[in-house]
This record gives sequence, structure tokens and C-alpha cells, in this order.
Amino acid sequence: MKIYKKLIVGIFLLLPMVIMAQNSRFMNSTPEERAQAHTEWMQKNLNLSNSQLDKIKPINIKYAHEMEKIKNSDMSNMEKIKVVKEVDKKRIAEFKTVLSSEQLKIYNDKKN
Repeated sequence: MKIYKKLIVGIFLLLPMVIMAQNSRFMNSTPEERAQAHTEWMQKNLNLSNSQLDKIKPINIKYAHEMEKIKNSDMSNMEKIKVVKEVDKKRIAEFKTVLSSEQLKIYNDKKN
């Protein structure tokens, strides 16, 4: 029984380190890598057609670069949050031209 307790304690001690490593990898990624990851997530969760995929990729790249500019700007955090929300609204508006209403619903449900 002691070995199981030690194993469980070990898992709980390692879990935060794994999470931090994943977050660090994401935070240090390029806009292209983040756009690719977002596109892959959308492909997996929304079952995009090839035509939709060809249209979604450039949208995700465009907005990943916009987010990078915001991240690297000298705005206050409150200003950044406001601008990010505005940019996200624009991105969603572009998604609406590509995705079906059902795909948009799934996207919004899984995003939140």
C-alpha cells in the first residue's frame, strides 16, 4: 500500500512541472506554430472540409501575427485585453464566412 501512496504523491508532484513545460512551449512558439496548432485543433474538433481548411489556415496565421504584435507591444495589460477582444471579434467574423452555423456553435462551446 505504501508504494501506491508514493506513486500517487510522485504523480501530483510532477504534474505541475509537466503543465508548466507545456505552457512554456506554447508561450515560446512562433505565430506560425500557434496558427498551425489552432488550425489542427479546428480540423480535429470541427471536421473541416479541405476547402474550409484552405480558407481557415490563412485566417489563423493572420490573427496569430496580430496577437504577436499585441503581446510584444508596450500597452498595459488592460489595454491588451481590450485589443485582444476586438481582434478576436474580427477573427470570429472571418470564421463566420467559412464555417457552418453548427461548426461555429461547436467552436464557441469548446473555446469557452
